[in-house]
Amino acid sequence: MYKHLIRILRIKWVAPLFLIFAFFFVIAVSLYMLEEVVSYMDGEETMVAERLKTASYAITHASNIKKLDDFQNPQDMNKYEYADFKAQLKEVAQTLDVTYAYFLRKAGDSAQYIIDNDYTDETVGLNTPPVPFSKSKGAETCFFGETYATRIGEYTEGWEGLLSAFTPVFDERGNVIYCTGVDLADVKYSSSRNIVWLSYILLAIGMIFLISGIVIIYKTQKSYSVSLECLVEHKTKDLVEIRDSMIKVIANLVEYKDDVTGGHIGRTSDFIMKFLHVLKKEDKYKVHFDNWDLKLLVLSSQLHDVGKIAISDSVLKKQGKLTSEEFELMKLHTLIGSEIISKIQSTTNDNDFLRYAKIFAEYHHEKWDGSGYPNCLAAEEIPIEARIMAIADVYDALISVRPYKRAFSHEDAVQIMVKDKGTHFDPNLLDIFERNHKQFVG
Repeated sequence: MYKHLIRILRIKWVAPLFLIFAFFFVIAVSLYMLEEVVSYMDGEETMVAERLKTASYAITHASNIKKLDDFQNPQDMNKYEYADFKAQLKEVAQTLDVTYAYFLRKAGDSAQYIIDNDYTDETVGLNTPPVPFSKSKGAETCFFGETYATRIGEYTEGWEGLLSAFTPVFDERGNVIYCTGVDLADVKYSSSRNIVWLSYILLAIGMIFLISGIVIIYKTQKSYSVSLECLVEHKTKDLVEIRDSMIKVIANLVEYKDDVTGGHIGRTSDFIMKFLHVLKKEDKYKVHFDNWDLKLLVLSSQLHDVGKIAISDSVLKKQGKLTSEEFELMKLHTLIGSEIISKIQSTTNDNDFLRYAKIFAEYHHEKWDGSGYPNCLAAEEIPIEARIMAIADVYDALISVRPYKRAFSHEDAVQIMVKDKGTHFDPNLLDIFERNHKQFVG
C-alpha cells in the first residue's frame, strides 16, 4: 500500500511540475519577445551595423574618388560632373539598400559634407556648415583611419532614427583624405521584424528541448511501472515527430523568405541522405559513420541556409544575377546562420544536432582549393559534413531554374561538377558521386 502510494505521488508530481515550468517558460519567452520588439537587441543592431560597414566599404570602391578633388566650393555643386557623381551615388545606395550615402572631408576639428545621394534636400553638400567631431563620433573615428558604426541620434540631435557607418579613404601615403558614410533609416522597424522571426525559431527549438528534457526525466524514473514505460516510449516517439516537424517548419520559414530557390532545402536534404547511403559502403569513411547520428545529420542539413532570414529582400529575392556588392552581402548568410545556431547552443547542452547544423550553416560555401567563403578554408580543414553539403548545394543549383539561368540536365550537371574536382570539391567525395551519379537522378 505504501509503495503503491509513493508510485502515485511520483506520477502526479511530474505533471504539475511540467505544467508550472512550461508556463513560466512561455511567459519568460513572451516577455523577452515583447522587450526585443520595442527595443533594439544588441546582436541584431550589430548585424545591421556590420552590413552598413560592408555597404560603406562597397561604395568607397564603387566610386571615382579622384572626382571628389574637383568639388571644393559651393559653386561646384552646379557642375555637370557633380550632378553625374550624385546620380551614380544614388544608384549604388539603392543597390545596397541604404537610405543615405555621402562623402566627407576633414575641415579642422569638423567634417565637411561634399556630396550625398539625397535629391530631396539640396542643402546638403558643399554649402552645408561643417559638423564638429563632438557631434559626430563616427566621422571623428573615421578620420583617424578606422571603420566605425554608431547610432546617429546618440551624438546628433534630430537624427535619432538612423544607424550610420563610416569607412576611411586613404591616399597613396596612407593618409585619410575622405570618409565614406552610409545611413539606414527605420532600423528599429526592420530589426523588430527580424527579431520576431528569430524569436519564433528560438521559441520552437526551446520548447522542443524543454519537452525532450521532460521525457528524459520520465525515462530515468526506474521505479515506474511497465505501463508507464510504454507510455513514455509512446510520448517520446510523438516528441521526435514534433521535433522533426518543427525543423521542417523552420526550413519552410527560410524558403518563404527566399522563394527564388523554392524546394532547395528539401532537395539537398534528400541528396545528402542518398549520398550517405552510398558513402557508407566506402571503408575509408567508416570512422565517420561510427560517430555520426545519420538521422540528425540529414535533419540538421535543412538549416544550412537559416542565415538568409537576415538578408535584405532586395538582395534575396532579386530577379536576376547579383552585382558584386550584392553578392558580398549575400555571403554574410553563412556567418549569420552560424551565429544564430551558436546563440541557441549557448542556452542548451551540447548536442549533435546543433553541432551538425552549425557546420552546415557556416562552411557549406568553402572550397577545396581555399577560394571559398567565409573563412577560406582548404582541403581537410573543411569539415567533411560541409564538403558533402557543397556537392549537394551546387548539384541542386545546377539542375534548378534560376532567374539568371536555365536548368541543366543531370548529365550536364555531373560533367560541370567533375571539371571542378579538386578545386571546388573534395576530389575523393566527387569521385564517389561520379561513380554512383545515376542513383541521384530525380
